Amino acid sequence: MDEAFEWFVIIIGIVTGIMSGFPEYFWNAPPYDIPPSMKAAKAVVVPLLLTLAIWLIGRLSARQYQPIAKVIAWIYVSSLTLGYCQSFFMGIGWIPSSSTTVGLGMIFGFAPLLLVYKFIIPKYRDSYPESQFLKSKIKLLIVFIIAVLIYILMVVVISR
Repeated sequence: MDEAFEWFVIIIGIVTGIMSGFPEYFWNAPPYDIPPSMKAAKAVVVPLLLTLAIWLIGRLSARQYQPIAKVIAWIYVSSLTLGYCQSFFMGIGWIPSSSTTVGLGMIFGFAPLLLVYKFIIPKYRDSYPESQFLKSKIKLLIVFIIAVLIYILMVVVISR
């Protein structure tokens, strides 16, 4: 799972690098007083640095805390990827900038949680059989909320 995550981040880096090469298409949203190139830089560097920090905490912490940080990292990166996909498809004109975007944003908000819960957590249960965190639905819910709050905070930071 760790290697899959690392490849996932590399692919995100490549895609966002390509998107940053054309900031006027992919990062041309309000506020309009900030140049698209500055928006692109913030939208790429801040999330990837935050991803790195969360992942390093998961890799370097004590074994009992590793699954917590890794689940947060997976939720965060899944949300980030879906957000980049939405920006990409809006930039190339496949998704109109309208109420459709709001509906897709709501769907994209729940999809990472579902993906992590159905596919990632079962793999980590196998890797960390002693983890009480992965067995508790309440603890998982708390971590899901924390991951979503981290993502929302990141969106607020890069959109200013």
